[in-house]
Amino acid sequence: MRGAPAAGRSRARPLVSCAALLLALATPIVSSVWAALPQSDFIVVLRPGDNNAAATASTLSSSIGGEVDDVYEHAVKGFVVTATDAVAAALARDPNVAYVERDRAVTIDAQSTPTGVRRTFASSNPFMFIDGFDDIRVDADVAVIDTGIDLQHPDLNVVGGVNCLPATGCVPGGDDDNYHGTHVAGTIGAIDNNIGVVGVAPGVRLWAVKVMDNTGVGSLSSIISGLDWVTANAATIEVANMSFGAPGISQALFDATQSAVNAGVAIAVAAGNSHVSAAGISPASFNNVLTVSALADFDGASGGLGAPTCTADQDDTLADFSNFGPVDITAPGVCIASTVPVELGSYGVLSGTSMASPAVAGALALLARQSNPANATQVRALYDRVIAAGDFNWTDDSGDGVKEPLLDLSNPTVFAAAAQPPCVTLSSAGLIGSWKGENNLVAQVGPTLTGSATFSPSLVGQGFTFAQTDKLTIDQFPTVATAMSVEMWIRPLNTGSNQVLASRWNFPSADDAARTFELALSSNAELIWATDETSSRRPEELRVGVPQIFDGGFHHVAATWDQTSIRVYLDGQFIASKPSQGGTLNSAAMTPFRLGGTAGLGGAFTFAGVIDEPSVWSRVLSASEIAGIRAAGISGKC
Repeated sequence: MRGAPAAGRSRARPLVSCAALLLALATPIVSSVWAALPQSDFIVVLRPGDNNAAATASTLSSSIGGEVDDVYEHAVKGFVVTATDAVAAALARDPNVAYVERDRAVTIDAQSTPTGVRRTFASSNPFMFIDGFDDIRVDADVAVIDTGIDLQHPDLNVVGGVNCLPATGCVPGGDDDNYHGTHVAGTIGAIDNNIGVVGVAPGVRLWAVKVMDNTGVGSLSSIISGLDWVTANAATIEVANMSFGAPGISQALFDATQSAVNAGVAIAVAAGNSHVSAAGISPASFNNVLTVSALADFDGASGGLGAPTCTADQDDTLADFSNFGPVDITAPGVCIASTVPVELGSYGVLSGTSMASPAVAGALALLARQSNPANATQVRALYDRVIAAGDFNWTDDSGDGVKEPLLDLSNPTVFAAAAQPPCVTLSSAGLIGSWKGENNLVAQVGPTLTGSATFSPSLVGQGFTFAQTDKLTIDQFPTVATAMSVEMWIRPLNTGSNQVLASRWNFPSADDAARTFELALSSNAELIWATDETSSRRPEELRVGVPQIFDGGFHHVAATWDQTSIRVYLDGQFIASKPSQGGTLNSAAMTPFRLGGTAGLGGAFTFAGVIDEPSVWSRVLSASEIAGIRAAGISGKC
């Protein structure tokens, strides 16, 4: 049976480095060791054409010797046997046997906001729908071949799993009693739910394939058992991640990996953490996987300006520990925030190529959602698409002379969490102003804007870009009295000041009649909706905290007023309301309508960022209409 690592065997290169910094809990670091198992454990791989590995294993063990443990039927045809060296040599000479490989122990060590998600531009891709609402989950299945996954973690969509540590093979289970696999799982697919962190493929279905124990120890044979299970379930599982590695080439591991790929499973693997060439390391050197090095990124942005956080390194360079050489792609792998088991604090910060590889696994899941691979050729096509979408906005200081691309998820035509929705059709009743921003200030409905804003690519085609010195104006704008709505897409780029999105508000005017409505953001990440009625002595104001508004992505905001209530919405979801005073709104006939600012303050309170598809209505948009605008996303209004 599988034994403990033999003393005095060589240690392997760990796939993670730096001290683990777990939120609210200090976790001891586990050393990473590769060593030969007791000489009685061997992996026996049979020649192609054997259709009954269990029967062959029984026959060979009866005639030659040895005790059969696990039997492989899918990733490879073969078995694990406990035997002497002499029996292993005799098995290798049998005509039914392709080769015999000594089993070896595998242990891992791990060292996270997710700056990685921002650095790969997932949060700025409108088709990723990263907005803090659990309304879209990526329709794909990913196997995490690791220490397991915390099956009860509220931020992970774990749909099943197996424990492949028993000598008899994989059995139902897979709960993580370490932490490494749960951290990997969070980077792949933590749910977009406004708690904790968000993964590259939010809400993707995760399968725990536990091949390492609570100390991070497993073996080649347990990993092959895991791959055997994944291959048998390739009709369900499209992607797998393997964040481990060992010096030398394991033919059995290569063959098992190839079988999974042949069955249509795309596999991302970690390059390793010894700052050496990945050549000669299994599985990093395999040509049937996507091998990932680690980028040091501390601010989620290009430019090399981020200050070190959890460890010393240079921003936007290859991580000091990362292997290089025959590597396909790089991804953020330093100070990565992700999930850990709930009993360890739920979230933690780790570093390593183990943390970079799952970002690429998430990218593969986004592609597999659109095109489920069925064979090795289609898997290779997914690898090529991920590589081709990468950018080179980083500094390769490895000295190997080959600069791999950096994972880049910004292109919505390549990476999307869900299919492009249809455009939304709204009743035009009550629409008094609508502007597309398609390189002009002309209204689709209502008066033409005037002013100094420029145009840039936006969520729905082009949008209005404001540099906090711009605002667009309409001097003669239709008035509203008993009901109104304002809605738009925004991407704020300045988090340090109060900013008006749209208004008919003369501030600071002592004349109430000069104020009707104002939709704004505060420097405290609040959405502010203010209205002023003729019968009130002071305006009604509704403020609600929206911390995600400054995450660098596009968000849909909407606000409504009638004689009963005032309400605000974020990303299609109702978030707050309060009763109105029941009067009619001031006409503010002499106050201009402004987009990106307010009247009476010159350049103060002006907006910095992008506003797209703004509209103003003399009726209350329903909750379903507002949700429909959000759901249409980049398809916009019909």
